[in-house]
Amino acid sequence: MRAEGTLVVRALADLGGPRALDARTTLHWGRDDRLTLDDLSIEAGALTLKGNAGIAGVSSASTHEIGARGTLDGLDRVLGEPGNTLLTSLDWRIASTLDVKANTLRIAEALVTAG
Repeated sequence: MRAEGTLVVRALADLGGPRALDARTTLHWGRDDRLTLDDLSIEAGALTLKGNAGIAGVSSASTHEIGARGTLDGLDRVLGEPGNTLLTSLDWRIASTLDVKANTLRIAEALVTAG
């Protein structure tokens, strides 16, 4: 999927001025009501976010555990520090709970580390 246009340009202005955002993934719905996004890839200019995400027990009647992890590459170039090893490749992980009825998302863990 590719998104481009004035709204995208404005939203991505602080990321070095990319004019488009490209996203790809493979969506799976398991028998255990687990929704997964495998081989997720989001690219905007120099930035590339890759990873996998999953939502357990998908239902509007209960809360859902959401977990995702992956890598973020290109932040060194966006920040004008090409080759900075602390920014070149970052690992990220997030764990949260979504409650559709209460319209809340509670983040239990959000972690970014140098790869």
